[in-house]
Amino acid sequence: MKYSDLIRSKQFERYVIPYLFLLPILLGLIFFRLGPVIWSFILSFQRYNPIKGGTWIGLANYKELIGDKDFIQTFGNTVRFTLMYVPLGVVASLVLALLVNNRLKGVVLFRSFYFLPVISAVAATGAVWAWLLNPLYGLVNYLLDTWFNLKGPEWLGNPDTALGTIVMLNVWLTIGYNMVIFLAGLQGVPRELKEAAIVDGANKIKTFFRVTLPLISPTTFFIIIITVIRSFQIFDLVYILTSPAAGEGSVPGGPAGSTNVISISVFLNAFKYYRMGFAASQAYILFILVAIITFINFQGQKKWVHY
Repeated sequence: MKYSDLIRSKQFERYVIPYLFLLPILLGLIFFRLGPVIWSFILSFQRYNPIKGGTWIGLANYKELIGDKDFIQTFGNTVRFTLMYVPLGVVASLVLALLVNNRLKGVVLFRSFYFLPVISAVAATGAVWAWLLNPLYGLVNYLLDTWFNLKGPEWLGNPDTALGTIVMLNVWLTIGYNMVIFLAGLQGVPRELKEAAIVDGANKIKTFFRVTLPLISPTTFFIIIITVIRSFQIFDLVYILTSPAAGEGSVPGGPAGSTNVISISVFLNAFKYYRMGFAASQAYILFILVAIITFINFQGQKKWVHY
């Protein structure tokens, strides 16, 4: 068969041309996604400095993590952040979706308003909130003092309130995204089922818990998964609000390291202390933790998710 005939053949169109179109994407995934993942795994077994190079040290980085008090605190902060952020973010976004799931005049405007923080630059919103929450000249404490005669706390300067403040701000920043997904799930619930429940004597609360909530359980499960993953990857808001530029200590991590999460620790060890191997081992501990929690969620969803 001639080369020109091969190009025009149906086998070529079916089995070769699609992969030619996919080739740029595949190359991007291999070199910019899979490649760094494999390289960071190799780095986790080395004492690597970008200037001096690397030395193979086996499991020494992982052994050091076990006894590192800073990493234990960082790990605890990450878990605490997740335990606060996930239930609050999921419940708040569901409530908001229920409020805007109405055929009222102007409801589209409210949906757009609630989604606005999602498309806003995190750096810009973080800088604005750092100013609003400033204990000396911030607008939040000024309003608390003027309207309620209350002395506002040091939102980002107190170890007892810093992490909770970032949780609340992150909920505000991401609630619109989850709201849209919940809204799609709510609008997919057949109206006939809710009307049948009302005819049988169920009130709105019972209808929601007995009909609506089970039917949107796949949506809820999806949102829980992505919210858990997002919570363990939190970085930008913590860095912006508790960085030296925000006036909270010498390094990101807030007062007494109260907001220092794993992603911040990875960044500091890799690009401030140039301990690339140690940072890579932390990143893989985070990866393993997220993988285990995701696996547990997928196993547990068989008992409460109804497809």
